[in-house]
This record gives sequence, structure tokens and C-alpha cells, in this order.
Amino acid sequence: MVLRAKHSEKQGVTIIRLKGHLDSLTVDDLNYEFSQVMRAGKKKILLVMKNVNYVSSAVVRVFLSFNHWAAQMGGELKVSSIRPNVMELFRMMGLHNVLTIYDSEKDGLASFGEE
Repeated sequence: MVLRAKHSEKQGVTIIRLKGHLDSLTVDDLNYEFSQVMRAGKKKILLVMKNVNYVSSAVVRVFLSFNHWAAQMGGELKVSSIRPNVMELFRMMGLHNVLTIYDSEKDGLASFGEE
């Protein structure tokens, strides 16, 4: 399965919309997408996952590393629009305790204005 990512900017927030599976076959693609954001020095990042059908444990390290990088840069990674089956995997892997998660893209985007 191919991972697709679309980047955009809105209200000073970098939005990364992902589509596909996040697993050992696409982990390098996810790393690449995150590295693009890191190189650009973006600090407010919203990851929209409404079109992600599956997340494997192989990508946990990538999420944790990117979240850590954002925090060290004085920024923040937030996640939105996670499908119920993917959210269950996030819970099983403990990501819901580490990442800031919102039900919708709108809520995630608005949360950056509250800081």
C-alpha cells in the first residue's frame, strides 16, 4: 500500500493530510514527510489521519521521534480525525497518552489559536 501525503498551510499551521496504511512498508515515506517539515523549520503541525486505514507498531517510533522534535523546537505536533479502528491501535500502543489528539481537523486547527 502506498502512503500519500498532502501538505498545506492554514493560519500559520502546517497541515499534513495522510492517506493509506502506516506500516513497515510505508514507514520510510512517513519519515520523509516528517523530515520535509523539520527541514522547513515548521513548529505548528497538524497531522490529519481521516484517510489512514491502518497503523502498525513499526511507525510508533516515527510518531514519538517527530513529536519529540517538535517539542524541542518549541512547537507542537497535534493529530486529528483518527478513524475508530486506528484510534484503537493508538490506544493499544499508548500513543493516545503521548500525542495531542482531536476529533476533527477543525478542532485541531482551532487548538493552535488557543495557545
